[in-house]
Amino acid sequence: MQKILGEPLTHLSNRIRRKVFHDCGGQLGKLLGGSFRDYGWVDPEKKSGTFENWSTFLISFVDRYGSTLISDGILTDRQVRRLKIKLGSLPTVKPTLIHRDLKPSNLLAKGGCLSGILDWENAIIGDGLFDLAVLIARLGLDSKDAAAARRGYEGKAGSVDDEKLNVYVPVVLIGEIAFRRRRGHPFSTYARRLLIAINKIR
Repeated sequence: MQKILGEPLTHLSNRIRRKVFHDCGGQLGKLLGGSFRDYGWVDPEKKSGTFENWSTFLISFVDRYGSTLISDGILTDRQVRRLKIKLGSLPTVKPTLIHRDLKPSNLLAKGGCLSGILDWENAIIGDGLFDLAVLIARLGLDSKDAAAARRGYEGKAGSVDDEKLNVYVPVVLIGEIAFRRRRGHPFSTYARRLLIAINKIR
C-alpha cells in the first residue's frame, strides 16, 4: 500500500480549500468512463455493479431511504414520487467509479494542490456527475467551495448537465440524512438543503 502525502482540507485556509476543490472537480471530470459493467453497489468478486440500470439503482436507493423522510414529515409523498419519475427518465450513462463520500476530511492537499482522495469504501458505479452532486450537497448548494469544484469539473469534462445534477443532489441529501440519523448526528442543515434541492425539480 502506498502512503499518500498531504493534510486534510479541514486544516487549511479558505483560499487553499477552494483551489483544492477546483482540483478535485477536475479529477472527477477526468475519471469519467472506465471498464465497468452494471451500476450501483460494487460487487468485489465480479468487479462490477449489482444493478443493470443506473436509474433503477437510484430509485431503489430513494425507496430505501426516502420512506422514513416521508413518515417524519420532512418530505411529502408527492415530492418523492416526482423525484423518482425524474430518475426513471435519466438517459443511459457509461458506468464510472463514484467515490460517494467526498468531503474535506477525505481530501488531502500538499503544496496547495490536491494530493489524494481517501476512503473509497462507499464507492458505487454509475454516472460520474454524481460525485459533483455529492460535493455540492455537502459543501452547500450555493457555496464558493461548491462553485470552485464545479468549475474544475467543467474544465475537464465540459459543460455540466444541470437537469441531471439537480436530480442527483436530492438523492445525495436523502442518503446523507439517513446516515446521520443512524449515527444520531444532527441533520437539520441537510434537511433544509434537501427541501431547496427537491423543489428545483420540475
